Amino acid sequence: ARQAHQSVDDSFQFVLMNFTEMNKLWVRIQNLPGENKTREQRRRRERERNELRLLVGTNLVRLSQLEGVTSKIYGERLLPQILEQIVLCRDPLAQAYLTDCIIQVFPDEFHIETLPILLSVCPKLRDKVNIRTIMQSLMDRLANYYADELLLDEADENDVKRSMATDSFQLFDECVGKVYQARGANLSAKEVIRLQTALLNFSLKCYPGNIEQLNRCLSMCVDSLHLVGNAIPADGPTAPSVEESSADMARKLDPVAVDELEKFLSIPLKSMSLKVLELKDYSKLLTFLPWGHRKKVGIELLKAMEAPGVTLKSATQLDDIFDILVPLTNDQPASLSFQATVALMADISEKPSNALQTDVTRPQEESVLLSKMIQLIDHKDTNETFGMLGVARKHLLHAARTRDPFLFAPIVFGALKLVEVLYDKEFPNVEEETKAVPSPKGDETEAVPSLKDDEDKEATVADESELPPSSIQKESSESNGNEINQLSAVVEPENTSTKESEEKINPANDISCRKTFVFVQETIAMLMATSPEFALRLTLQAAVLSSRLDMKSKSFEGSAITVEFLTQALAVHQELTPDSPLKLRGIVSIIGTLLSCNSSLLTKDFEMLATKIAQISAKVSKKADQCEMVMQCSHVFFAPGHHEKSYSNPQRVLECLQRALKLADSCCMASPSNVRLFVDILDKYIFYFEKNNPVVADKYLTGLIALIREHGNNPNSLAGGDSYSEARAQFQLILQYISKKKEAEEFSTRFAPIVC
Repeated sequence: ARQAHQSVDDSFQFVLMNFTEMNKLWVRIQNLPGENKTREQRRRRERERNELRLLVGTNLVRLSQLEGVTSKIYGERLLPQILEQIVLCRDPLAQAYLTDCIIQVFPDEFHIETLPILLSVCPKLRDKVNIRTIMQSLMDRLANYYADELLLDEADENDVKRSMATDSFQLFDECVGKVYQARGANLSAKEVIRLQTALLNFSLKCYPGNIEQLNRCLSMCVDSLHLVGNAIPADGPTAPSVEESSADMARKLDPVAVDELEKFLSIPLKSMSLKVLELKDYSKLLTFLPWGHRKKVGIELLKAMEAPGVTLKSATQLDDIFDILVPLTNDQPASLSFQATVALMADISEKPSNALQTDVTRPQEESVLLSKMIQLIDHKDTNETFGMLGVARKHLLHAARTRDPFLFAPIVFGALKLVEVLYDKEFPNVEEETKAVPSPKGDETEAVPSLKDDEDKEATVADESELPPSSIQKESSESNGNEINQLSAVVEPENTSTKESEEKINPANDISCRKTFVFVQETIAMLMATSPEFALRLTLQAAVLSSRLDMKSKSFEGSAITVEFLTQALAVHQELTPDSPLKLRGIVSIIGTLLSCNSSLLTKDFEMLATKIAQISAKVSKKADQCEMVMQCSHVFFAPGHHEKSYSNPQRVLECLQRALKLADSCCMASPSNVRLFVDILDKYIFYFEKNNPVVADKYLTGLIALIREHGNNPNSLAGGDSYSEARAQFQLILQYISKKKEAEEFSTRFAPIVC
């Protein structure tokens, strides 16, 4: 045994001596006199040395293959001598190559037991040696070893392997810190970031979810970047703020360092998603990035939130998320924009043309990702849900007004969804109530409080200063001098009994249906000035919901809320561009919504809203469009509902149709192609005649048919082209319909007097 030991000892001593001498010769080649004075000669020597390095590295391979070399012998005798030779040679190429050889040729178990010894040499290497590649290679070997052992032996008794990984991280972290101290200003920002990236990847592989280790990586990166950028220490008497020093550092980072920092911040997003909010220095590190790169990190965060199982836990968490997403929700500050322009102009001569092209995500994609995040707001605590919707509205307000108003759509629909949840809690006996026959809502129904009068302003999340100035309370100059009521005073003062019942339901001042409707109303009002058409659509959606809930329960007085939203819709409609197709479609949408809410509205409220719509329709400037709108308005005066007291005013229907006839006659005199208006009016007459409107008699249909035939026989009508042909075809279909009704037994008596 003693002879065997001596034999092994002699073997590795011989190999070590051979390694030492060959390494000295290898290094000496670079410094031979006479032939390396020019750059080309030095490069030729470097190529020759690269070809000869395998001979030097073979000695280390032989050492790793000796059977008698144990981890103890390796750590106590072999490794110290090899490292000493590496440090003493002072040659960057030799130091980098030989250190990498040690990592690759010796077993993982040897590295685990001698890790402190191996890492101790890293700060002693020359500045030109890439420490990051050496450490990353070693980290990858240990991480793969840990993963393989964990798969082979699932039972990790006493957490030995995990403890090994944690201890290894501590050693690597200390080594990185010593490298920073040893190299100081010679260490570039990109190398600082790359070292921390390697350490971060090692932590995520070996010990995923260890927040303490990840915080250490980010903290070290922040401190080191400040040192690299020669920033004043934060505890100095004239120390700049974190934002100022970070913004200044962002200007000093070169493009490669910026790209590396962006990758560094994107790595934890893929595996941790929203858990990155628990990292203390994540937001600080973001401020080192230029505005465009911060936007890319924000997009990566939104994409990570698309993973299954990701949920929003609180309003505070959502607020922290929006702090990261600031470049997606706000415009770039003027100072940063100017600095970015100056830096770009300074680098134009140094960069190729294709390097100046920025990968900018389309605004539409950004809006989609933000909307998907808002749709994640769904908490079992309704107060928390309401708070998160308020936070989302606060942060998206600027983007919704200046970029994409549809960002408010998920907020509004999320609030309307919350209303239904709150409704089920406040009125749990709805099923019992709906079994009974609902009593008709006539004028004698007790008045209920308006939205704004019933709720405390402080309960809303948004500040009053965010609301548009008095646009909601705009007066309309209708012919009868009436005004559109203000949203806060549509109905009579609040009913104390209703408020007391709500306080019993919500003893802790919880969010109620009424308060959430106020939130919806204010949210829509914020879009009135910039996107009135979209605000109108959202308002009508809210009106439909309040009407539907009012019909489900007698206890929920949703009629007043519906009136407020419909009144708001009329106010929003005034903000639309005059004579635009949007304004005409808006009238039709309001009419349809009013008809769908007919059964839940008081008679006086319905009549008031119907009159306002008729007045708006009568003010359309183009005669042809005005004729069509007046025809559509006739429906609101004859709207059979679900109970006997649904609003009905047959005489006003006839007045609308006669007004439309006068407008159509005026239009036909100007252009024969407008004969289609007479055909459309005839269609309306037949509809009301079939619905048994008492004032629409058969004589009106007979006279209108004769009038259309008269216009059809006019030679000038042929100049109408396709419009006249379509009107004529429609007229023939109507006549065929009347003929079929005459033949049907059920309608023959009523349709027989009509002369076609």
